[in-house]
Amino acid sequence: MFPIWPVVRPKDLLEACTECESILPRRYCLLLALSAATSIQLKLASNHLLADLSDESLGEVVAPYTTDYFLNEAIKARNALNIAETPDVDTLLTSCFLFSAYANLGRSNEAWFYLSQTVSFVIALQLNDETIYSILVPEEAEMKCRIFWMVFILERFDECPTACNICLPLIEHTAFITNDQ
Repeated sequence: MFPIWPVVRPKDLLEACTECESILPRRYCLLLALSAATSIQLKLASNHLLADLSDESLGEVVAPYTTDYFLNEAIKARNALNIAETPDVDTLLTSCFLFSAYANLGRSNEAWFYLSQTVSFVIALQLNDETIYSILVPEEAEMKCRIFWMVFILERFDECPTACNICLPLIEHTAFITNDQ
């Protein structure tokens, strides 16, 4: 996953998946959005059901895994949350992965909507403010720096016809990047 999403820590996500009963709704939504973006980008599913779900011999083994299954589930989970109340990194990344999913489907209006949400969360979390990084522990500073630069690049190089004006300023984060990972 790292080459595709440099802002994801697979260990943390796998841990969340093993604790299904206690997973936070925002983390669940993030996992669905990440699954949607990944399956759509890598074309892991078709536009049709992989199995006839009316076949009772399948039991509950087969999920209705189509191209937009995870995307629809992520949107349902997202609509149940008040994402504006307390912005966090999971919410920001969820918006980013929803942007990616819609962009890869060629649905530019929805993609732009989620990209603008992503940029708004970067600003709300002050990832565009250089001074915030000096008060964070190095690991957290590096991850937030990666998130900032990923969104910075997405915002500038998005090819959506309805793309908004550039909002994020160029800032110096290089002092917080490590070569540990």
